[in-house]
Amino acid sequence: MVTVQCEGADSVNLMKYKIKSVIRGAKHRPTPVLPPLPHIPTNEYIAGEPQDIQITILQLQLEVSLIREEFKADQRHIRESLLQEMDYLNHEVDDIRVGLLEVSNLTDDLRNHFYSLQPAYVMASTDIAKLKKVLVVTSLFGVVIVAGVVAAYKWF
Repeated sequence: MVTVQCEGADSVNLMKYKIKSVIRGAKHRPTPVLPPLPHIPTNEYIAGEPQDIQITILQLQLEVSLIREEFKADQRHIRESLLQEMDYLNHEVDDIRVGLLEVSNLTDDLRNHFYSLQPAYVMASTDIAKLKKVLVVTSLFGVVIVAGVVAAYKWF
């Protein structure tokens, strides 16, 4: 077994890589250079003096107030755009209602016109029936007269 002493994360990774390559019987290859790991503070250690903490708190309060103002501005913008959109939709609804009212009035006008034409239709159909009767009578009378004229002509 290979035992190596080293310091730092990069050297540990390098040693792990070398050990694996030796175990596998592979030739030594150059290891990729890894970026340094970020420093993560533990719960035991909070960085800074009380003055630094106060400055950080003031900066955070300023950032929060700026974010709050930006949020309010976005909210106002959204509210205005929604109001404009609602006004537009209300105008469309009003136009549709006006159109429906016009169609309803047109339907009522057509119904009234139809009802006013019914007596005229009845009178016209009775007049046509009378005219047909008169034509039948006149045509019969005409046939009789023609037959009488022909008969009278033959007699004389």
